[in-house]
Amino acid sequence: MPGDQRRSVSIRPLSAAQAVTRHRLLDATKELATEGGYEAVGMSEVAERAGVSPATAYVHFASRDHLLMEVLAELLAESTTAIRSECLENAEGPMDRVVALITVVGGAVQNFLDNATFLHVALMRAYLASAQIDEHARDLLVTAIGEWIGIALEDSDMPEVDALGETIQYVCFGAMVAVATGQRTPSEISGILERAARTFLGG
Repeated sequence: MPGDQRRSVSIRPLSAAQAVTRHRLLDATKELATEGGYEAVGMSEVAERAGVSPATAYVHFASRDHLLMEVLAELLAESTTAIRSECLENAEGPMDRVVALITVVGGAVQNFLDNATFLHVALMRAYLASAQIDEHARDLLVTAIGEWIGIALEDSDMPEVDALGETIQYVCFGAMVAVATGQRTPSEISGILERAARTFLGG
């Protein structure tokens, strides 16, 4: 298949065996990306590492970018669980929860920049490539940030909380873009986001 263009793949409920195969393919993708980065994640190489045929791999995933985006989606889901259980449950009220969230996200971005691995770079390349042609991929990171903000603001009795959450969501996304493009450092962004959150929340 020329290039890394996405191919249409029908979506249907997976059997137990198919779910196991899908999991093995994603594990193989993470291993190869960790070892050799984006270029190491070829469909044939992933299939061989997972112990399946290339044809079977294409049943589940259309391209290397598709594989890497699914890995990214899994990692974002794990982050959402961690944010809920480890970072926000001990904070009191929406203000403290949003500030705790900003601190965690800022630290994660700093860790990414300080310890960028082949896997991190591969995921970023796949995201940037996919976001140009795939609306779902483009929204993946924004949606995850929105879920994190939703956790921080849940049970809030503030007026127009949905609009407030959406505003904070896009401020956070813009801040991450500023860090990724070198316009701001993570520590600068953390301070800016905390001030913005306190302004939005009236703190």
